[in-house]
Amino acid sequence: MFLSIRNYSDIRKSIRLLVTTYPVIIIPLIIPIAIPLLSLIYVNTLHISNDIIMYIIIPISISTLSSSISYLLILSFAYQIEHGRNIKFIKSVVAVIFNYIPKSLLIILLWGISWIFIECVNLFCRKSSIGIAASRSSTSLFRQGILLSFPIIVYDNANPFTAFQKASYVSALHAEEFSTCYSFSSLYYIATFPIVLFYLIEYFTKLDLVISSQFVLSYSMVALSLTFVLEEIFNLELYLWHRLYERKHQKLMKKKKYQKSFTIRNVRKPDLLDSINEFDFQ
Repeated sequence: MFLSIRNYSDIRKSIRLLVTTYPVIIIPLIIPIAIPLLSLIYVNTLHISNDIIMYIIIPISISTLSSSISYLLILSFAYQIEHGRNIKFIKSVVAVIFNYIPKSLLIILLWGISWIFIECVNLFCRKSSIGIAASRSSTSLFRQGILLSFPIIVYDNANPFTAFQKASYVSALHAEEFSTCYSFSSLYYIATFPIVLFYLIEYFTKLDLVISSQFVLSYSMVALSLTFVLEEIFNLELYLWHRLYERKHQKLMKKKKYQKSFTIRNVRKPDLLDSINEFDFQ
């Protein structure tokens, strides 16, 4: 579904189809938006004077945790969908809290700490636009590796180190398909363009448009959270696609029919809404 997206119109259609087929999916889609916004409203009442804590550490920590919870819920839903079951929300929540989060905690911490570190580096290197662009690109690449680690932890029962190692292997093996996810990252910059436009108007016209830093931060976090959701579903389907590739590869090796020209593109793409169980290895 998301692997076949070619433009932003396809993104809207895919999300609409997913939500209308499984309305409960709305909950994990809302979590990474609602939790950061409500948390920022509360944090704003604390009047924290340190800008690094207020505008980097707290927002990133909240965004990382809420996005991770959302993703783990989506993974649980996807497993039930692929097995042809009705989605059991309570069962999924229990599994996320008592099983998936403890197993994924190290990956979540790694994601949050590395993101905070990179943003702090960017803050102190604001004059180097090339350096900031390079760090943004590396951040996006690292995030894709992190997001690809989650389904490996949940579905393969792997530890965080093995999961990240396998995620790196999968992303390198299918580099062309993996790089497609960067198109979702560009959504963030498109979504935040109105804020940039406001600041440009304010700068060149000398008008005081009074855009509060809290509003800018909240708007940016919503845009970023939506981007994360799209990246999460894409990486989920990419991993399912890799599982199909592995299964086909193993069969060809047993029959001694494997050819070097065989790639993941020779395997059908998975779809969360089809009737085929990508977890069935029989």
